[in-house]
Amino acid sequence: MTERLYYHNPYLKSCTATVLECRKNAEHYEVLLDRTVIFPEGGGQPSDTGMINGIKVLRANDCGEDIWNVVDSPIIPGSTVTVTIDFDRRFDHSQQHTGEHIVSGLAHKLFNATNVGFHMAEEYVTIDFDIPLTDEQLLQLETEANAAVCRNIPITVNIVEEAELPSVPLRKRASGLTGDIRIVSIDGVDSCTCCGTHTETSAEVGIVKFTDHAKYKQGVRIWLVCGMRALEDYRKKQLMLTEASRQFSTKWENVAQMIAKQSNELSEQKRLYKLRTAKYLAYRSGELLINATELKHGCRLVYTVEDALSGEELKLLCESLCAQKGVVAVVFTKNGDSLFYQLMRSENVTISMRRLIEAINVALVGKGGGRDDRVQGSAKLTDSTEGALEQLESYLISVIKAE
Repeated sequence: MTERLYYHNPYLKSCTATVLECRKNAEHYEVLLDRTVIFPEGGGQPSDTGMINGIKVLRANDCGEDIWNVVDSPIIPGSTVTVTIDFDRRFDHSQQHTGEHIVSGLAHKLFNATNVGFHMAEEYVTIDFDIPLTDEQLLQLETEANAAVCRNIPITVNIVEEAELPSVPLRKRASGLTGDIRIVSIDGVDSCTCCGTHTETSAEVGIVKFTDHAKYKQGVRIWLVCGMRALEDYRKKQLMLTEASRQFSTKWENVAQMIAKQSNELSEQKRLYKLRTAKYLAYRSGELLINATELKHGCRLVYTVEDALSGEELKLLCESLCAQKGVVAVVFTKNGDSLFYQLMRSENVTISMRRLIEAINVALVGKGGGRDDRVQGSAKLTDSTEGALEQLESYLISVIKAE
């Protein structure tokens, strides 16, 4: 059994302990101590890290009454060791966990919202509530949470016996609890069963900032950061806003307006570009049809290699060509070190495009496929590509004539 000293004093940074057992697992060693300041993963909170006699503790696992520490090197059972924690990590986790209590307690009081999920990652915290909350409600919740932080409310911990639990007013009761049960309370804000570490007062949370929210099942998921994480989040966003204001040569207050203006201008340019591209492709298809190779029964082959067409432009050119009767369009385009191709036929043509692309894939070591009436593929440009493209045209003509 491991005595959990962090329950008595979450600010205790080190202790001495006796090694009860050391065992090898697949990759590391696991060490059991008689007492520890290292909090194991649990209750949505990640594990502390630290040192045992200078050997790094990668994580700690809660196994009922025992806490096993995962380390890189074996430690002799029976030896007395010094255990230390990474206190910056511990305090960060305590800030986030206390912030979660504040937000969850106030959400329940203000809107009767129940916390149905909590996760603390390395850079953010998420809370899932069982009902949706409007933007106005979330703003009110964030404001009230920070007001609670400013009131510097003591965080109290009480141990009650299992039989007493039903009579204790709580926001949340974890299921399956037995024996002595730990209750964490913030006067006027929250009270619930919890196994995590917390700050001593609400003021030590520093600040509670919601960074995002989204619909989650029937309710809402909130992303938030507290304390130093909130400061770091603010710094990153301030740097981004400052850089954006410099790019637009305006005050930071005008950045959103300038982005909206540029977005509208870009949309208009895209609209004009599409119109001009459509006109160009229509003109280009006319040129290609004039020089198309006549095959049989009024069927014509358009075989061309175009420069730097996008996938959408490649498709539009083929569709423009095949809007005419009796056309088989085989169009290639070069983009960077890749060659893209699309094959299409007019409605009155019965030749299978899948049969033609099989030959192209083999010749160019490419890949692609599709339907009988239209296919597409791609290949890497190599030194032999130009020669292969020249030979392919003659081969495709012979295949189509043989149909």
